[in-house]
Amino acid sequence: MWQKLPDAPHGTIDPLTMQYPYVMDLYNAYDPLVFKVAGNAVMFYADVGTVDPGYLGDIRGNNGHATILPVPMWTGGQASGAWSFMAPCKSVQFITDDPCAQTPTTGATGTGGVQLAVSPSYQITYASLPFRSTGVLGGLTLKKQFEAAFQLQPDYVFISGFNERISNLIPPTADPGSSMGLEQDASAQGVAFTDVYGVDYTRDVEPTAEYGTLVIDTLASCLRVFRSGTPTCSDLSEACCQNTEFSALYTNILTGPQFFGVAAVPGNGTLPLYKCGGTYATQACSGDAVGYISSVKGGATLRALYACRDGSYSVGSACAGTRLGYVR
Repeated sequence: MWQKLPDAPHGTIDPLTMQYPYVMDLYNAYDPLVFKVAGNAVMFYADVGTVDPGYLGDIRGNNGHATILPVPMWTGGQASGAWSFMAPCKSVQFITDDPCAQTPTTGATGTGGVQLAVSPSYQITYASLPFRSTGVLGGLTLKKQFEAAFQLQPDYVFISGFNERISNLIPPTADPGSSMGLEQDASAQGVAFTDVYGVDYTRDVEPTAEYGTLVIDTLASCLRVFRSGTPTCSDLSEACCQNTEFSALYTNILTGPQFFGVAAVPGNGTLPLYKCGGTYATQACSGDAVGYISSVKGGATLRALYACRDGSYSVGSACAGTRLGYVR
């Protein structure tokens, strides 16, 4: 729940400042569905800036109904006791073969206990910019995040999220760049999408036309493993415990003028990619393929890879040369 803004003009009706009374009505009407701690319903509020104490008092009072616990939530506030709805892996920008080891909240404000966030993707700034979001990675990000839950066995696992298919296009003043796949679109320059960008760069778990039920099935599998109490994912009959090494599935090309990611193994519609001097080619020039690129633009492979005539390469921005395919 967004805060009641302290600087909002008195008497104004704004969706962000006025929504919590409406939600309290929903809490009271659908009490059996509400998350509770020690019998009290919990309402999370955005832990951003100064919190209006009157806002928190209104929530606790609940218009004379049963007490509601206002609990702070945001990203990066674990040390102060705030719940997290999204927690980057220790490596922050990349999923690797190493443990994710995202930061838990210990001694969570309002609820007590240990809380850990898991999600099928996460972004560190804007999801639509290259290497600012891990992406779903065929379910791998969710599996790596759950590894921390298996080891830690927290009191609360917060899963982000469901049905947040929003289009929030805003100026990326703090992180300039072009959104993946829109590098040639003049109307898309200087703006970016924050939380959701296509089917891959999103924290949503619900089924999609592209992935089907892959993500939500992976979530169900990981929850079964978590509820078993095991500290590791060793049941190979569970999808959550299969294909958990990044290097076996993907390769990040981190040298040269621009980063990009490719598949480590061939798949439907992929082409082998070879390093040829300062550029790349889909025809063998020397040695083994460095990975496999998509022949079509898709939800995960949004950026075009070009082999330029001057012997260099370009990702996203066209150059005089040949478009080879599409990459992460």
